[in-house]
Order: sequence, then C-alpha cells, then structure tokens
Amino acid sequence: NKSNPEDIRKAIKNFEEAISIDPSFALPYCALSYCYSFMGSAGLMSPGEAYPKAKDYTLKAIELDPNHAESHLSLAAIKFYHNWDFEGAETSLEKALSLSLNSSLVNQVHGWYLIAKGDFEKAIEKMQQAVILDPLSLPLICNLADAYSFADRFEEAVEQYGKVIEMDPTFRRAYEGRGMVFLINKEIDKAIGDLEKYHQ
Repeated sequence: NKSNPEDIRKAIKNFEEAISIDPSFALPYCALSYCYSFMGSAGLMSPGEAYPKAKDYTLKAIELDPNHAESHLSLAAIKFYHNWDFEGAETSLEKALSLSLNSSLVNQVHGWYLIAKGDFEKAIEKMQQAVILDPLSLPLICNLADAYSFADRFEEAVEQYGKVIEMDPTFRRAYEGRGMVFLINKEIDKAIGDLEKYHQ
C-alpha cells in the first residue's frame, strides 16, 4: 500500500515464497504481476523486462483461477499502461468488473482508463469509490488527487495530497503531485518546497 521500492522488493520475496509453498494458488502470481508492473512503471526495472514478467505471472494466475477478478484487472493494466492496447484493456477491465464490482483496484484502474480517454469527472467518481473501499491507501488517495488535477479542480487536488502528507509525511509521491499543482498555479515557492522534498 505504500508503493515504495523497498516494500515492493520485500513483497516480491514474500509472494515467491508463497508460490513455493503452494504453486496452485493464483493470488501470489497475480500479486507478483502488480509488483513487476510497479517496478517497470517506477523506473526500478526496465519496462521491457518488467512488463513481460508481469504478464507471464498474470496469465498463470488466470490459468489457475479464470474467475480471479484482480488477475483480469492486472492484465487490463498491462495492456493499458505498457502496450497502449485500449481495446484489449477495456475487454479485460469489463471481465474484472463483471467478477468484482466493489474492488478498490478495479475502480483505480478504471479511473486511469477514463482519465486517458479524457472523461475526468467519471474518473473522479471511480477514484472516490476506490478510496471509500480502501480509505487508508495512500496511493489511492494520491490517485484521487491526480484525477482532480486532470479535471482542473486544483483546490481539491491540493487538499487530497495534503491529506496523504498528513497521514505519512515521508510519502514522496504526494509531494510530487502537490508540487506540480503549485507549479501550474504559479505558486513557485510552494512548488519548489514540495519538489525538493520529493527528491530528498
């Protein structure tokens, strides 16, 4: 839930250990897919190396459990973020939605899909629903702030980023997002302050 490199690497080890204990359990394969997708998107691993690994783990999870919603969601995310295959992403997303309408992850990825399509208000609704389902998730609250930013609702974006910083002053992603909003609004000193904290 903190989406930082150290915790992601620890998670990878834990999920690999879970697979060694029970290779027929779909969940850790799906979880590894999310870990490698994060590594690829965050620059911690080459996307050309990370996303194929993520896809292999996702397909293995679906093979083991075709009705595992998060695995279809993971496949949607890979198609969307890495392959820019919007049609394929939508197909996998619809499958995930049909299996798990109330998942915070489903709402999160659906929200980003809507942002990419330019439907910002619907994206905000999806991100709000994700936060309602997982109110302590710092990445989800940041994603809601991101959606507000894309919709030019900057005051609400700053409020959400501030909420994350209040919950965890070490969560760098919130400083980055808020700093960019300050920059857009020409609040240069505030922007510099936040972006310096992001790069610490």
